[in-house]
Amino acid sequence: MPGTATVAAEAKLKAKEIVVAAVEAHGGLEKLKAVKNVVADMQTTTHTPMGPMDLQVALYQVYPEKMRQNIVTPQGEISVVFDGEAAFVMSVAGMQPLPPEMTTSLTDAAFRDTVPLLVHLSQNDVPVQYAGTEEVDGKPTSALLVKQPSGEIVKIFISEETHYIIKLAFRETEQGATMDKETFFSDFREVEGVQFAFHVRQNVNGELYTDNRVSNIKLNTELDESLFEVPE
Repeated sequence: MPGTATVAAEAKLKAKEIVVAAVEAHGGLEKLKAVKNVVADMQTTTHTPMGPMDLQVALYQVYPEKMRQNIVTPQGEISVVFDGEAAFVMSVAGMQPLPPEMTTSLTDAAFRDTVPLLVHLSQNDVPVQYAGTEEVDGKPTSALLVKQPSGEIVKIFISEETHYIIKLAFRETEQGATMDKETFFSDFREVEGVQFAFHVRQNVNGELYTDNRVSNIKLNTELDESLFEVPE
């Protein structure tokens, strides 16, 4: 029987092979590293205890960590902004800073974004552990475990057929309650040589919470820094 060291070495090699295949499938390391920012428009349906709510979302991401969401809701428009360190929400009621746990969640979310995540993994910036195979929506996947900036583990499911990242599973704490979250990616389309998911679903504690249909993605556009600044 192989020794523990041999098994560990084989698992490490397996993880590396999975990452290499995923990087290539999503466009290759050179193209992934060339993505400096992403602007996306999407239609989001949020499932709440009061029933489904339709939202229009404009997402601005500047890698590695800056993010802004302009969200049109039935009650009006709100913006959520994260500058990599602090987060705040703006609405007709004014500007409100978000609590530290939300900043932690947004930092982890930026880390989990497919483009920088694959770059980090391919450059061995973060340790990765092979966790066997599992089925996702009836499709065979290889699973990897990676530690996020918060210390929480994210489980990454990579299709054995396409080598796309098709699911993430992780835990987050909101208002003192820890929740199991799953994000599913499908309808992959090429944008300037990079593959992006145009359909993203998120489950919270096993129940569908958000369903996002992307209509448009642009890469490396000119973005004003003021988008990510706290208004005076």
